[in-house]
Amino acid sequence: MELLEFIRFFRRYGFAVLFFALSLGVVSGLISLKLPSSFEASQSLFAGRQPPPPSSNFYSYDGYYSQQAAERFTDTVLGLLKNKDVLSKAAAESGWVATPEDIVKLNSRLKVKRIAPQLITISFTDIRKERAVSLVGSLTRAVINLSTSLNVQGDKLLVLNTLETNPFVEEKRFSPLIVSLFVTLVSLMVGSFFFAFIKLLKETSGRK
Repeated sequence: MELLEFIRFFRRYGFAVLFFALSLGVVSGLISLKLPSSFEASQSLFAGRQPPPPSSNFYSYDGYYSQQAAERFTDTVLGLLKNKDVLSKAAAESGWVATPEDIVKLNSRLKVKRIAPQLITISFTDIRKERAVSLVGSLTRAVINLSTSLNVQGDKLLVLNTLETNPFVEEKRFSPLIVSLFVTLVSLMVGSFFFAFIKLLKETSGRK
């Protein structure tokens, strides 16, 4: 279409397209107000190495070794957090009746992120606050207990601790304004294409 054709098109169909888009936008915003909130529970884990007992040595490389060992230990913790067997035990402890298929879905919803060389955050979102908190808490306890038992036979100075006593919980809701704006913009494009297609069909049928 040329510019004049666009102007003619919007003069004829502009009100209908705008009404269509605004109606859907308002309805979507109202619907978003009725949607249930979701709750994201998160907790941070710090992996470190305790200082060894005092030594009479004049110089020691233990500081450098401790840093390297703690970072490798953090890699192990990441692997444990992403392990489906560990997640399955944590889910059972927190009261989830989960099949192997459910564990796969839970694992996909679980966010494990390394935000520093020795710091890991875990977060999980659910529509029920207590379930999100329970799963994150159970998982952190399971990984801490498992890493402690494994280190008994290895480097006993490696430790894993939570930064917060309890998981931090954030309530998340859909913003009606953002939903309305997004749906309105999409509807404007869809409505324009729809009426342009109708116009094309009319012109095509008129030529026959």
